[in-house]
Order: sequence, then structure tokens, then C-alpha cells
Amino acid sequence: MTVKEYTDNIRNAAGTKLIESNGLYSGREGHIRFAHEVGRALNDFDVKGQEELLHSSYSNVYVRVCFLKPILDAGEWINLLQSKIRT
Repeated sequence: MTVKEYTDNIRNAAGTKLIESNGLYSGREGHIRFAHEVGRALNDFDVKGQEELLHSSYSNVYVRVCFLKPILDAGEWINLLQSKIRT
């Protein structure tokens, strides 16, 4: 699977779960949980794919599934994703 395919799939799967008040990923803690789940997927990609996902997922996935009202800023998002990369 390519990074683009992954971002398309995760964006479609997340749907409105980040903005629904009772959604699986609602609130700050839910957004952090979502970031950690996306971050775990980094381990399925090589270094180039990891970099691509790190740099594109904030705007191409997170901001879009938040309907342009993200709780996390880009730096926090990237840090949360990076925290799940196995070394």
C-alpha cells in the first residue's frame, strides 16, 4: 500500500468520528488517540514513506477529518505520530 492509499483509506474510515460529540475520537483525548493510531502505521512504511506520511498527514488527513477545525497543531500532530515509530 502506498502512503496516498493509506491516507485516503484512513481519512475515509475516520469519517466524522473526530467531530461528533460522542464519536470514537471526540475531544482532545480522542484526537490524541487518533494521532497515535495513525502513527503506528508509520512502522509499515520505509523511511521515505514515513517522512511522506509525517509531512502530509496533518493537512491531508487530520485537518480534513476535523472539517478544518483541528484541536492539535501541526507540531503536536507530528510529535504524536513520531512517538509511535519503533526504532
